[in-house]
Amino acid sequence: MNLSPELSPDLMVAHLRSGVLDCRTGLLLLPLELLGKAADLAVTLGVSPVDYHAWKLERIGPGERFLRFSPESLLGELHALCLEPHPLDTVLVSNFDLALSALNSTERAQVWRFLRDGFRKKARGLLLTMPQDADMLLPPAADLQRWNEGGRLSLYRPELHRFGFTDSGDAHAPIRP
Repeated sequence: MNLSPELSPDLMVAHLRSGVLDCRTGLLLLPLELLGKAADLAVTLGVSPVDYHAWKLERIGPGERFLRFSPESLLGELHALCLEPHPLDTVLVSNFDLALSALNSTERAQVWRFLRDGFRKKARGLLLTMPQDADMLLPPAADLQRWNEGGRLSLYRPELHRFGFTDSGDAHAPIRP
């Protein structure tokens, strides 16, 4: 990915909460070493964590042997997830890349476009985490640029954002670049 998002994760979350956006979806790109720590990052950002993989497994019916993923089913599940009770107004969804990998590139692009432009007027903001190096699963470059221009794309940079701590060492203070 050649793009360099401008917003820090906490500023992007603030933008999703600002009331300015009709489509309150954001994309947070994570380095590989943070992929298993999305729940901790959610606490740091003040959002509700949801592990998509675990959430999906809880909804598999008895005897169901195959998960059939389509753009419609994934978008419907994200809609349902946003309607569920969560303690905070924004949900950070991790492990969604597993479901996206079951789609072909055209279907993935369709999902990303809808999440960027059509996932409107939801009760909760939706923040999807993705591996920063998962180029095949991320939106196409031109679409990713639109996410960035809309203030809805952030790249977690360990050298700028000390995970869970600000430069003061206060674990409860927001992360600042």
